[in-house]
Amino acid sequence: MGEHITAGPYRATLLWNSLIRSFRNGIELGRHRRYMKTYDECFVASDAVEWMHQYLTENPNFGTDVSRAQAVQLLKKLHKSRLFEDVRGPKHNRGEFTDSSRLFRLTLASPSKSIRTPIALRNNLKLANLRRHTEEKTSHAEPVKLDFDRMSSLPSLHDNKTTLPECHFVTKPLTAQEIEEQWKLLTFESLEKILGVQGLDDIIEPRYVSGRNIMHNCLYINKSGVVTNIDPKDQLPHWALSAMKCLAYWPDKTDENLPNYPGFEKDVFRVVKDYFCGLKEPLMTYNMYEVITNVFGLTMDDCTERIVKALQLVCLLLPPANRRRLHLLLRLINKMATNDKLVLDKTQPLRLFLLETFSRAVLCCHDEGEMDDQLVIQLVAFLMDHYVDVFAVPIDLKTGVEARITKLQRTKVTRLRHDSNIYIRIRYASEDPATLHYCQKVSLDEYENQRLTASQQALATLLEEIIQDNSMSSKEKKKRLKQFQKMHPDIYLRRFPCSLSEPDLYPSQPRIKPPLLAKPLLKLKGLRL
Repeated sequence: MGEHITAGPYRATLLWNSLIRSFRNGIELGRHRRYMKTYDECFVASDAVEWMHQYLTENPNFGTDVSRAQAVQLLKKLHKSRLFEDVRGPKHNRGEFTDSSRLFRLTLASPSKSIRTPIALRNNLKLANLRRHTEEKTSHAEPVKLDFDRMSSLPSLHDNKTTLPECHFVTKPLTAQEIEEQWKLLTFESLEKILGVQGLDDIIEPRYVSGRNIMHNCLYINKSGVVTNIDPKDQLPHWALSAMKCLAYWPDKTDENLPNYPGFEKDVFRVVKDYFCGLKEPLMTYNMYEVITNVFGLTMDDCTERIVKALQLVCLLLPPANRRRLHLLLRLINKMATNDKLVLDKTQPLRLFLLETFSRAVLCCHDEGEMDDQLVIQLVAFLMDHYVDVFAVPIDLKTGVEARITKLQRTKVTRLRHDSNIYIRIRYASEDPATLHYCQKVSLDEYENQRLTASQQALATLLEEIIQDNSMSSKEKKKRLKQFQKMHPDIYLRRFPCSLSEPDLYPSQPRIKPPLLAKPLLKLKGLRL
């Protein structure tokens, strides 16, 4: 894509200004005739709607579900902001913008909005004003804080009758690893607070914890609270989901094509049991056994609320695919345990039967000789009874991480004067004050050359990241590469001068038979005749 997803403070203002620039540069102007008169350098309202609708659907900040009516509403705001006006002049500009054959022309006025900096910059900071301010006589050798209020009131300075470009504040770009690390750190801190300990060294081994898993489990959930965006190969098979649905609504039929014979529900239960008990490792993984049992042991004598909060955080450490399957299994056995019409074993209560059947599929020690069976059953029983609260995402964790990321992205700006050249010193708030970044004044031609070069390099890096992303499905990768090729054909051509190398990006996928939607439990028909 041509634009990255905008995040952080002033998001709305950044999106508005980007839209203004794109509309000015992208809308096609030409000669049009209306009411027996010809106008130059203008555009048709319907063409503007078409352009705006395409821009919004292709921009990752808005999404593909933007309607044409929404594009019209946005153009109404631009028209009201005087970005464009009726070709006949301001006196004909009172009518509201509509999707019609009416003609408009761009105005010289700009409805762009200035971004207020954290230190209350009144107006847009201009590089020319900065130069004039720093060239004032001063005896101070050490850097001093910029007087933004004074600078904002200074008149514009022209150097050789050329207006220098504006200087904008930007947030510090954080890598994916830095963001994931914040999720991990804040989760550990929250767990320490709940457990009342100074450190988790005796409870959790950090190398077994992934910040990416925590972030995924918090952000990618459906309206039922279940984790989504799971790789297809890690999803529950369709026949297992169909069997679980059949047991959840027993004795009501979920499919009229299902067989009907005495003991059918036991055969369906056996299918679910064989799937979960046949996994290579328990859903809570072998590495998490000590963590979960230690946390549960430290809180089991306290109030239910404290246990739930502790297990909330621990379950966020699970791989997303495991968390999803565990959530669905606990929801199923909770519903089955309260179903008086479901009888699977006449020798013991249904609740106890379910716990004994699935406890090792949920949590198990790699060395079964060191496993505390009673504690595991007690823990699984608690998860089954409180799965709704345990699998809810802690709101304070999400807001805490967002606040930390925003703080890390803030910048602090100071200035200094050296000889006849101007240097701007930018220090990020999270960095060591001794670590400074300098930029020296350059000519406009050199600035434009550097800007283009940097943009090309950034786009080439983005393309390479898409190519090297092994976690992305082949379908999604192909879609993004086609979008990139459409938006930046020159850069794409440099990377793939020959189309023969493109198929290497999409490894052949095994052919998967479509699920038997009409007969989801066809596998069960031959189990008992």
